[in-house]
Amino acid sequence: MGSTESEWQLYSAVMSDENYPVRMGLVPWEMSLYADHGGRAADFLLDAMRWNNDRLFIRDIKFLTDGSFPAMSLRLNFLGYLDGSNGLRNDIPWSELHERMLPFWKAGIQIHCHANGDEAIDASLDALARLQNIAPKFDHRFTLEHYCISRPDQARRLKVLGGVASVNNYFVHYRSQLHSEHGFGPIAQRRWLGLDLLSVRARPSRCILIIRLFSCHCIRSRRRGLP
Repeated sequence: MGSTESEWQLYSAVMSDENYPVRMGLVPWEMSLYADHGGRAADFLLDAMRWNNDRLFIRDIKFLTDGSFPAMSLRLNFLGYLDGSNGLRNDIPWSELHERMLPFWKAGIQIHCHANGDEAIDASLDALARLQNIAPKFDHRFTLEHYCISRPDQARRLKVLGGVASVNNYFVHYRSQLHSEHGFGPIAQRRWLGLDLLSVRARPSRCILIIRLFSCHCIRSRRRGLP
């Protein structure tokens, strides 16, 4: 039995408890499915969807383009990092990323793409543009995950291509000073998020709302004398 089936059984054992009040959607790593199934990864995922029920389900797929924001391994365009280094790329050459995404795209499986730095966002947007050229779609909800350091033109391009962003906005609060002094410097610091330009449907609006709620929480906590 493969790892995907084994993991599904573990989740199912927990979710079958009627006293466990959770609905859960699982998003597989494409690189894991590709390692097990190669070019048939999308077909395998479609077949695995027969396991779905109203409480536990698989509907999407996730790709990677760069490393981690907290680990300072995301990919940046010039000026890069203060020490002259740069972060990590994924296991798929960026020029081939759209080719690996294409079977899922054609199958109607929603694609999520981890992209923290602006260079990785460029690569993800390039892949989305190629997918749209090959098989144009509306309301596809191609999602950039994290979207931490970006430029205004990237936000506009994401909107034009019909994509959305699921933004890790809390990094601004928790890590801005640390990364400014030891990672990217104050210039890159100013490129964090830029959510005022991200009018790209649904998820960004939700993220903006989360920022407001988080700000309210911080103000309320401080007034109450909490950390």
